[in-house]
Amino acid sequence: MDEGLPTGTKRSLLDLLLRGERTAEDLAARLGVSPTAVRQHLSMLVGSGLLERRTADPVSGRPAYLYRLSELGRRLYPKRHDLFLRGLVEALLSRQGREWTLEVVADVGRELARSARGNRNGRDAGERWSEALAWLETELGWEAVVEELPGGRRVVLHQCPFRAVSTDHPAVCGAFLSALLDGLTGAGPFTHRPIGDGLRCCALEAAARSPDAQDGSRP
Repeated sequence: MDEGLPTGTKRSLLDLLLRGERTAEDLAARLGVSPTAVRQHLSMLVGSGLLERRTADPVSGRPAYLYRLSELGRRLYPKRHDLFLRGLVEALLSRQGREWTLEVVADVGRELARSARGNRNGRDAGERWSEALAWLETELGWEAVVEELPGGRRVVLHQCPFRAVSTDHPAVCGAFLSALLDGLTGAGPFTHRPIGDGLRCCALEAAARSPDAQDGSRP
């Protein structure tokens, strides 16, 4: 089952709307469910942010609504980029070796961080962390909890953006995420620790730092 997506009739509605806009009446006919029941499901999906609706041309003297997936709803559907990514990582490991591959994916993480960070180097540590976590949730779709530790922070991922890679090659995933988070926050270096207990994917822990470096700045 795809994580984050509803089940039953609601999932069937989302699957139909993945292909384009439809009215409640059209959806009801396709699913063999009453229009009233479909409207109740649609209302809940709109309320949860998975669907959007707009007014169409009036039909039979009453306004009709067209429903479609929201951006959030589309993001919940799995993309198959992970198949290409896993194949690419395995090819690199086979041809170039483990150390070279880890260095390359860390370089990719650092370059992506530089691009995402833009001109925000002057922000304080709290702002950088908030902006970094918001960017990572939006762009990578990860779900994480930040825990305060003596001398640093621990970021626990509950939704891994690279599950196909992290399952077989956790060190590769860790090298990329550690470099990316360090580049975005300046609070590293981070140590990657796989967890995989069914609830948490992994953790990124900042090393203990001296008092004059607690604001996340670089010397």
